[in-house]
Amino acid sequence: MAILYLMRHAKSDWHNHLSDIKRPLNARGRADAPRIGAELAARNARPGVILGSPANRARATAEAIAAAFTTPPPIEIIDSLYLADAKTLRHHLLAAGEPKPMLVAHNPGLDDLLAHLCGDDLPYTRNGKLMTTANVAIIDLDGARGHLVDLIRPKDLT
Repeated sequence: MAILYLMRHAKSDWHNHLSDIKRPLNARGRADAPRIGAELAARNARPGVILGSPANRARATAEAIAAAFTTPPPIEIIDSLYLADAKTLRHHLLAAGEPKPMLVAHNPGLDDLLAHLCGDDLPYTRNGKLMTTANVAIIDLDGARGHLVDLIRPKDLT
């Protein structure tokens, strides 16, 4: 059995004239990413490797997560994770060769992958969203099927 961590990048800054891939985190994103990292560290939920999209917002999120651990997990930036679909995301998780990989990527690919792995009975928000910004899904994977252990959302942290 493996543990998977799926994380959507933290909130990005839309108030600039940069291309999508270059958008940085906004103030909320810069606060939420380290909070999620600290929560994972407090739960002793350390990924073995963080696989990140090359988008600035995903890279900054991955770095904040890694920095929360005394021994930071390595970060691998993979170009094909940028706006990847569920099939591509799943491929990289399985190819990681690590029993506890984390993906830091984008929607809709992450929503689709989570639904594919864990079924449709998932904790959507009132607005019908699953992986909102800076959310981490922790999944027990047994073969091809997964069980959602937890979905950590920054707004739910005290």
